[in-house]
Amino acid sequence: MTDYRRLISLSVEIEGLLRILENRGDATAAALLADKYAEFKGFMDELTAEPVEDFAGPEREPQADEVDAWAPAPEPEVVREAEPEDVSEVATEPLPEPASEPVAMQEPEAEAPSEPDPDPVPATQVTYGKPDIRRHLTLNDKYCFVREVFGGDEADFQATLDVIGEMTSPVEAVDYITGDLMLDAEDEGVKKFVTFIEKCFE
Repeated sequence: MTDYRRLISLSVEIEGLLRILENRGDATAAALLADKYAEFKGFMDELTAEPVEDFAGPEREPQADEVDAWAPAPEPEVVREAEPEDVSEVATEPLPEPASEPVAMQEPEAEAPSEPDPDPVPATQVTYGKPDIRRHLTLNDKYCFVREVFGGDEADFQATLDVIGEMTSPVEAVDYITGDLMLDAEDEGVKKFVTFIEKCFE
């Protein structure tokens, strides 16, 4: 019986020797290749001499269901589609045209004249008496205003109090401070001075 393992081993060795001869042409490798090929050929002759068993088995007649399974399928019946009718031959009735009637234009209604607004009622003007500023002024207030608002000039401070003392409205006094005197309304010292003057009119 053929030694298949040895046959596989020989085929691998032959492939390796062929690669060696391809790369460098070694004479020793050529001699080994001849020996391996002779051994390999002996195994192949032995293999081809062995009888081959017939695995087909005895012939048998095909069964009825097998014959039906291999029978050609019937061709499908071709169904022809109905030809479309010629639409051009169908009589079509014309659609009635819409009656065009003139549309009456509606004139815009005349707006009633708006009555003039009545004269605005004059706001009640609140009158104040002349403020007694020096009666409300403390020594601490005087020192603070002279230093922070009037830059240490007490005479300018006293003159300002004399002018404001003749006024009859806190609004007039504030306009004089921030407008005529051009003091910065955002300055903290000026804010305190304005608040003090407004309280003198209460």
